[in-house]
Formats: sequence, structure tokens, C-alpha cells
Amino acid sequence: LAARKGLRERLDLMPSFHKEIRRVADAIRGLPGVLVTPDPPQATSMHIQLPGTQEKVEAAVLDLAEETGIWLLDRVFASPVQGMAMAELTAGTGTFDFTSDEIRALFQTLLGRIS
Repeated sequence: LAARKGLRERLDLMPSFHKEIRRVADAIRGLPGVLVTPDPPQATSMHIQLPGTQEKVEAAVLDLAEETGIWLLDRVFASPVQGMAMAELTAGTGTFDFTSDEIRALFQTLLGRIS
């Protein structure tokens, strides 16, 4: 029942979420060491690869959240690419609250904390 309710509430938002995740991809594409997969995103989410170990990226995400109150990435995984970590990024209603420049700046700050 909860899934049906969620589908009813969010189905009409899916095109907007898809547009938003593409905007996020555009904002972070080209940052040093950041890989967007698939590029461009085909749905409302994408994987991003970041330079550093899973532990370093998780610590940087937590530090950024404690400082800014913004939880940038949910789960971080070890990447099959050596020296990289990966995370899934999904567009949601909170994505609309940030400009592309703000998103890019948050990821630049995160990258600075990883290295």
C-alpha cells in the first residue's frame, strides 16, 4: 500500500527529477576525479565515482554534513576502479533547493576534504 501511495504522489514528478539529475550531472561533470555513470543519466539517479577510498569519502561526507547541515551522499561503496569510491545520487524534492553553482561548490568542498 505504501508503494502504491508513493507512486501516486511521485509519478508526476519523475520527469522533473530526471531533468534535475541531469542538471546535477552537468554541475559536477569535469570536476577533478569525478566520473558520472551513465553519462548523461537515463533515469532519476546516477552513480558517481570519486577519488579516494570508501572510508575517506564517507568521512568527508560526514564532515561536510556536520559543517553545513547538508547530507550530500547517502551510501558510499568501494568502487571496482582502484583508488575510487562510488555512490548513487538520486534526485528528489530537495534537489530543487540548490542551484547548479551551489551543487558544484558542495562537491568541490567534498573533493577538497577527501584529498
